[in-house]
Amino acid sequence: MWLQDIKGFCTQFSLAKDMALNLKCTAEHLVARTEGGPDTDDNIVAACHFCNQARHRTEPVLSPDQFCVHVRQELQAGRWHGLRLRNQI
Repeated sequence: MWLQDIKGFCTQFSLAKDMALNLKCTAEHLVARTEGGPDTDDNIVAACHFCNQARHRTEPVLSPDQFCVHVRQELQAGRWHGLRLRNQI
């Protein structure tokens, strides 16, 4: 993930800007604010933009633990993000 230097991130991983935008670091609320989740350290984790958005598009929305399992399964199958990144991430 990157936070401030998209150009450097694109160069380091040979990515186009539109692909790198999916990997921008965001603050993900484990319990969504719309469900009463607070803006506290124990309810916010770092997540790339893609993961942050993907979790909320599932029906029903997966719990943080369920989503973690889902992501790990997708990574093992080589499907997560639809990106083929070098093993540096």
